[in-house]
Formats: sequence, structure tokens, C-alpha cells
Amino acid sequence: MSNYHHGPYAMFGFKYHLWGFIAALTVGAVWPNLVHAMDLSKPLPKRSAKEVLHHGPSSAFFEQYDQGVQGNCTPLLSHLNEKLQSADSDVRYSAQLVYAEMYDRAVCVEYSPKKSFEYFKQAADAGGPAFYAHVGWKYSYGHGVEKSEAKANEAFKLLLTRGAFTENSRTYKRYEDLLKDRPIPPLLKEGIEWLIETTSTDDGLIELAQALLDGSGRYLGRSPLQIDQISARNILSQTALFSPKARFILGIEYLKGSFDDKNRREGEMHLMWAAQCGYVPAMLKLAQLSETGDYGVKQNKQSTYGWYHMARENGADVASEVEKAKQKIGSYLQRSIQHDHRFKVNMKRCH
Repeated sequence: MSNYHHGPYAMFGFKYHLWGFIAALTVGAVWPNLVHAMDLSKPLPKRSAKEVLHHGPSSAFFEQYDQGVQGNCTPLLSHLNEKLQSADSDVRYSAQLVYAEMYDRAVCVEYSPKKSFEYFKQAADAGGPAFYAHVGWKYSYGHGVEKSEAKANEAFKLLLTRGAFTENSRTYKRYEDLLKDRPIPPLLKEGIEWLIETTSTDDGLIELAQALLDGSGRYLGRSPLQIDQISARNILSQTALFSPKARFILGIEYLKGSFDDKNRREGEMHLMWAAQCGYVPAMLKLAQLSETGDYGVKQNKQSTYGWYHMARENGADVASEVEKAKQKIGSYLQRSIQHDHRFKVNMKRCH
């Protein structure tokens, strides 16, 4: 996810911030004027499905939507009404998104920003957090709902934190693509800048994930971040692809049951991966768990010695722990550690 923060990728990180800064200037200078140029008492422009709908959730409606823009509404309305009755929430979600745009643009229905807001809100709450962009946009401008900066910020907070695990969600282009021809509100612009700054390093991503687990963080330095285990797990899982530290913390959180259920096997797997990528704290934690049996990990004297031995070989000051563990196993098991690949760094699996 964020491997560009280290070594040969450092220059990429510099360019990332430079382009973010340029984009911020552009957004601040241009988009407020675009908002003022829009007459929100009238429907948004009727455009093609490709221009206003989203590939994936709405793709099945593209052809019929374009027919609706031309005035042939029966196939589109029939298809949508059928899908809204589906027992499958994903199917209903796709129809809600199409209806939301239709009511904002008066395509086959009367212009109703209120109904558009309701459909966008239903879709976002049902598991499409990207569409909190539209919910927040409407709160920002009082479009179909009473204007509220506080509620707009709450929507943008959900949008940004739930998408933080993907790198493209930490760019302005992501939100331009989401909102289509709707200009980015200043409140969202401020939030994007916060996200870029907060997640500019692996440690920043890890800290955000931990804040989402314990509720200790604050959005824009003001409102608290709500506990969100799913977002925290997504951030840690993606960051773990490049950061042994993130993988170590992900393993610990699985063992603790921070994601609603304790998963010893998953937790141990992530700790072992981090250890084999050379992360010494993971080696020490595995040695401790093998010794104490905490979190339901099976006690194993050989593993205790193996992990302490590995940690010492990689610079940890644990000579006394190695000696104590060594006394508890026979000479055969001591020798076997030298050939056990569990206790060796293997950087090939870390990239």
C-alpha cells in the first residue's frame, strides 16, 4: 500500500505531497466558483449513463438509463422497480444509486433533491460508504435536506476513514470521480487534506487504524473518530502487504479479538510472517506466547527457544532468555533449530 515511503520510493512520496499541494490550490481556487455557478433549484444536467453512473453497481442499468435520458422511460422504471423489491441487498443498492441520480437530474421522474438524498443515504448506509460523498455534498449545500456542516463532516468522516485502506482514496481524483459533475465542497477538500497528511507514512496508517479500534483519534483535530473495526482491519491488512510492523499489529489485534472474534490461527500467522520478514518485536512476541500460552497459543519449549534464538541472531539483547529456554530442551532439539525454516528470516516472502 505505502511502500513508496521507504528507500527508492521516497521520491515518489515527495511527488505525492507536491501534487497534493498543487491539487489543493486548484480545488480552493476553482471549485467554490463552480458551486456558485450551479443553480441548485433546478435539476442537474441530464448526461449519459457513462458520465453520471458508476461502473460496477450500476452497470446493468446503463443502456436503459440512456434510453430514459432520451424519453423512453418504461424499460428503466420497470427494471428499477423490480430490483428494489429484491431480497438481495446488493441488488437493491444498485437500484438506489440509479434512482438517486434520476431524481437529481429529472430523468424519467420529477426533480426531487429530497428523494435523491434519501436514496444516496440508503445506499451508503447499506454498505456503499463511497456514497457518503453524495450525502455529505447534499448536507453541505442543503440540497434536498437541511444544510448542516456538522452532518456533512460526519458523512465525509465515514467516507474518508472507510476508504483509507486504498491508496487512490488518498487523492483528489478519487472524489472527483465519485461526485462526477458535482464540485467538491470545501469541507470535503479539508477532509481530503487531513487524510493525505494523516496517512502519508506507514506509521500514520497504523496509528489511524489503532485510533479506529480504540476511539482515541480525532477528525480534523475536532470531532472524535468512531470505533470502526472493519475499517481498522482493512487499513492494517493493506498496509501489512508492505510493512512488517503493520502485520505484527494486525496479528496482535486478531489474538486480542479486536475484530469481534478471537482468531488465534490468523493472529499467529501474521506474527510469524512479520518475524520472517525480520521484524524483531514479532519474534519476541512469539517467544513469549510460546512460553506463556497467552491468547490460547500452544505452549512449546522448542518454539520458545527458536524464537528467542532468532531474535538474538537479529540483534535483540536476549542472551539470558535464550540461555534459559535452551536449558529446557534437549541437545537434539537445539540442533534442529538450525535447520527449521520457521526461525529464519526470508525476505523473499515480504515483497
